[in-house]
Amino acid sequence: SSSSSSSSSPSADNVRKLDGMQRYLFKMLLQDSLAKELVDPIADALFPLIVASPNTLNDVARTTIGTVAPADRDTVQRGFKQLLNANGLKRELSPDNRARFRANVLLFLANVRSVLQKK
Repeated sequence: SSSSSSSSSPSADNVRKLDGMQRYLFKMLLQDSLAKELVDPIADALFPLIVASPNTLNDVARTTIGTVAPADRDTVQRGFKQLLNANGLKRELSPDNRARFRANVLLFLANVRSVLQKK
């Protein structure tokens, strides 16, 4: 059994799994039917994944922006920028920073979810 000869290293496989989890959690957040009490726990799970792999969120943002009407793209793009930059958010996992991210998620959902439901 040769475990080291495969082209997919264990770390690459883990990155792929974390990538998929980040995409899944983000998709859950955008569901109109998501219960309000689930937003904070999902945000808490999502933030470390974004810190570890910000390129995945960039890809999610690009894909999401591409699904909305041209007139709404600025709103969605601004929403993604606020998600990662509002309230002095830093790419660190301190309790204060996690609270900032939760606040940013609520702001993001308030601004973007209605636009995404229109499509």
